[in-house]
Amino acid sequence: MATIVENLPFRPYETKIRIPGAEAEETVLHRQIIVWVTFTKPDQLELPLAPLRFPAVLDPVFNESFLLTRRQLRAWARMEEKDLPAADVPNLRVYDRIVSPRCANLWLHRNEPYERDDLFDDPYPLEIDAGVIISPDEQRPRLPLLGLRAIESSSLRVTIDGATQLVSIDSVE
Repeated sequence: MATIVENLPFRPYETKIRIPGAEAEETVLHRQIIVWVTFTKPDQLELPLAPLRFPAVLDPVFNESFLLTRRQLRAWARMEEKDLPAADVPNLRVYDRIVSPRCANLWLHRNEPYERDDLFDDPYPLEIDAGVIISPDEQRPRLPLLGLRAIESSSLRVTIDGATQLVSIDSVE
């Protein structure tokens, strides 16, 4: 079993987070669990030397793998939706719109224990068998969502310790 995220803190109050290469800070709401991810095209099986990373909310209540807006895809991953082929899965209804999941690779960054934004250089590749969802800019989410389907398909174990306000994620394979 390999630890991917170790003792990652979440806070009972709002905080700010800065996305590398972006102009503004984003607000992290109270008790949101922030993980850092890198998004690549499906044919890119290795990360570039300086991967673009951005925050996502770990949301096990979100039933799909990963959701972000077109604006986030452009600004944070520096890609366009047309750069990602349609996944061979059924379309989904997201926020009252039908969307076609897209093929992409997603990498989960390892954190320095007890730190949210200090990361190691060896991210863990996630299995995203049902594709990622790209929503229109005017819709949600405010921050991307990493959901239960990615946790399940990647055989991850998530431990949320409410007493210490720490989260750990382990690969069980």
